[in-house]
Amino acid sequence: MPGTIQVGGKALLPFIINQTDLLAGTSFEFVAPFDGFLDGVDGIVQAAIGTGGTLQVINKTTNVAGAVANVANAAAKGTPFSAKANDQDATRPIKKGERIQLKPTGFATSGAVNGYVTLNQGM
Repeated sequence: MPGTIQVGGKALLPFIINQTDLLAGTSFEFVAPFDGFLDGVDGIVQAAIGTGGTLQVINKTTNVAGAVANVANAAAKGTPFSAKANDQDATRPIKKGERIQLKPTGFATSGAVNGYVTLNQGM
């Protein structure tokens, strides 16, 4: 698993969620590398999805408003997905060292995904 990728004032926090964790609804965990604002999630289907679901960015234990990506039923390998947090929303700010989660919900039968959560620097 690659580490955090920093581009300008942004960090791309990579994730890989295998079929076992996707179907079980096991969240992928990150640690914020700096103070900033959670911006959203971008990814791609790595293994075909049977029953689709959602991937929600979570700030500690609070859902980040707008940062929930939908992955359709029968999404083929290579299908992209993304979701952007609502601008100026109070759920976006996070401090260095705090917990970030990406939580899959509703997936069943098959699939795997990968991608990154974006964190913008500043506060």
